[in-house]
Amino acid sequence: MDRQRRQLYDCAMHGDRSLFEDAVDIPLWLEADRATPYADRISRDREAVRGLATSTELNRVRAWWDVMAPPRSTGASLDRGRHLIGFTTIVMGALAGAGLAAAALRYDGTYPVNAVTVFSLLVGMQLLLIAITMLLLPNNVPGLRIVQGFLAQANPAAVVAAVYRRIAASQLPESVQALFAWHIGRAAAGRFSKWQLLHWSQGAAIAFNIAALATALALVTFTDLAFGWSTTLQLSGDELARWINVIVTPWAELVPTAVPDAAMIEASRFYRLERSAATFGAPESYTGWWPFLMVSMIVYGLLPRIALWIFAGLRLREATRALLLEDARVTALIDRMASPALATAALVDEDPHRFEAAPKQRHRLDAGAPTAALIWSEAIDRTRAHERARSVLGVELTAEPLTAGGGASLAEDAAVIDSLVASAPRQVVVFVRAYEPPLLEFMDTLTRLRKRLGPDASIVIHPVPEPGTELAAAHVETWHRSIAARRDPQIYVESGT
Repeated sequence: MDRQRRQLYDCAMHGDRSLFEDAVDIPLWLEADRATPYADRISRDREAVRGLATSTELNRVRAWWDVMAPPRSTGASLDRGRHLIGFTTIVMGALAGAGLAAAALRYDGTYPVNAVTVFSLLVGMQLLLIAITMLLLPNNVPGLRIVQGFLAQANPAAVVAAVYRRIAASQLPESVQALFAWHIGRAAAGRFSKWQLLHWSQGAAIAFNIAALATALALVTFTDLAFGWSTTLQLSGDELARWINVIVTPWAELVPTAVPDAAMIEASRFYRLERSAATFGAPESYTGWWPFLMVSMIVYGLLPRIALWIFAGLRLREATRALLLEDARVTALIDRMASPALATAALVDEDPHRFEAAPKQRHRLDAGAPTAALIWSEAIDRTRAHERARSVLGVELTAEPLTAGGGASLAEDAAVIDSLVASAPRQVVVFVRAYEPPLLEFMDTLTRLRKRLGPDASIVIHPVPEPGTELAAAHVETWHRSIAARRDPQIYVESGT
């Protein structure tokens, strides 16, 4: 009930915009918004959600987007494409189901329709495909990822999505062109792509089963199908009856007419080397076969696909939510909205050579949260670190900045991280040299810092220019790209202003 209420609230609050549209449009807009001065962004974003009743991060972000009221563009276009792909896969599934059922149940009056063949094509194949689908569900299973990638490429939905991407490539930003490809981009995008493809494929499978059932029912109703069974295996009627008793277990009590009895099974066996008229009697004597086949298709084909479609749909919504909230640009927005009213710069610039911010980045920094600082490779002296954090980022360091990197050993850096974590900060500002690209040593230290801090603390990378120089946009962009590759939405670059 709570989930339904939240969904109804979302629809009423955000009009006809889907969550997927916002998950695409908001990060793209924030990317272009990097050129807006940091102080202006803080003031604007804080005011946009002032007095907002909802407390969830998702609704705060979407309510902020309502206030921004930008024109609908990329997200709406991609959402239409998403529905087009879904419709195409459903049509393909329906055509495949109707065609296969018509071929399997083809009867020219010479030989009866082989119930074993029909079961293998319309039920056995479904069970095999469901088993393959189940292999695609787990995450991070050793040795399974390669298999999943291969299976995903053979997914009909992935083929249709690839065609759509090729057609729409010139109309979409590069960052979203591969959004419907298996395991691409950051972790949240990979999860979204996975569940979107699975949701499409299960929709197509449901259409396949419904079309196959409708075709079979039409043929049974309007033609004089005769059913029997035959197999090249050395299988007696009693052995087949035992297998069928296992198959019909789910519905034996509920639909007894869909359970072929041993006498009918034995009587309906035929051999292709003999003329059909001499090997089986009147077709109406074997009516137990078609109810058995129809119910088998429902129980082992349609119902599991519906269950998988519902499951994939639920996971897709969660993945879409993560696609929005686990974007570093949105993390920064949430941080800015939560920041208190605090001026981060004087009305008159006291130092004309003070840091000129590059037109990049966008993030939070909660001025009231415990904030630690790490100075990497002597990027800035400790006294200036306090002043820069206050004037540029709008935060007060609650502990004396610690230093790491440079000529320090790995053991010394590890000890520094231990000391920093001991103060239990909610956010850590890491001062780095803007002109010096992130090296492996720094990335390793960042990994250890994240591991010790836990997943919730924000780590803000702040590039510092050389004294008396301006912050170059190219340097900030280098840091942006390197940090974004970590796929950690709680680590981001903030150049300030």
